[in-house]
Amino acid sequence: MNSSQKLIEKNNSLRKKLNLKNEVFYSDFLIYMRLGSITKKETVVENILLEILEDILDAQRENIDANKYFGKSPKMVADDILKSIPNSITDTVKLAMTGLFSFAIMTLLPVLANPNAKIDLGNMIFAGIYTCLASMLILKQVARSIYVINRFMSNKVVRYVTYFVLASAILAPVYLILFFVKTPLTFSLNGLTGVMVSVLIMAGFIVWWLRSNDRKFNFPMLFAALVFGILSLIIRIPNVQDTVFRSQFGKNSYAIIIMVALVSFYVVSHIVHKKQSD
Repeated sequence: MNSSQKLIEKNNSLRKKLNLKNEVFYSDFLIYMRLGSITKKETVVENILLEILEDILDAQRENIDANKYFGKSPKMVADDILKSIPNSITDTVKLAMTGLFSFAIMTLLPVLANPNAKIDLGNMIFAGIYTCLASMLILKQVARSIYVINRFMSNKVVRYVTYFVLASAILAPVYLILFFVKTPLTFSLNGLTGVMVSVLIMAGFIVWWLRSNDRKFNFPMLFAALVFGILSLIIRIPNVQDTVFRSQFGKNSYAIIIMVALVSFYVVSHIVHKKQSD
């Protein structure tokens, strides 16, 4: 477990001591800081957030609310802090590469489950780069608007719908790129090639998961890799492939299995991340 993860876990533990009013105040402040600091060094930001939380708890013991303790707009305080923290090129590049790699793998896994599909590496790279840039833009915009949105949209459902619509509008071009942009970097993953790629991806994910700092948080990615990897191996068995794709019923049944696998991934992700936040 790295130093940032230790700080986050300590923060999560101490936040349970906040009263309801201070919890709402600090949660907004924490989200604003984390979303607004994606180009900053994570350990520096988490150290500051922990110090502020400890200060709020000290004030709470003296019956002083967090908003009174700050004395001015929490957004202004956060902006001043963020300006004082230099940008970290290393952390930004690492975040971008992690996002690009995750996008490529999560795009590739469902395709592997179809032995007749072709992979266009070129449009996957274009879509991945756009996704990374768009995701950073979304996080920045959400951070800038969080206090405004929370002020005028007190209903959580309305806020989540607003965030979803914003994210969907920005990420929509990803699907346009994947479906309509064609490049010469296209290759097939049928037969032995598909088997080797599936095995390598599953083995790589197992090693990555075993060496990761937070296995619980990263388990959904491992789950997806294993499920789709196993499906891709099974469907490449000659007798199975012939049976599945011989009839419309077989094709529809396999499509349903793929959908169930995708839904299972999102359910597992939700459960794990919910437990992490509790």
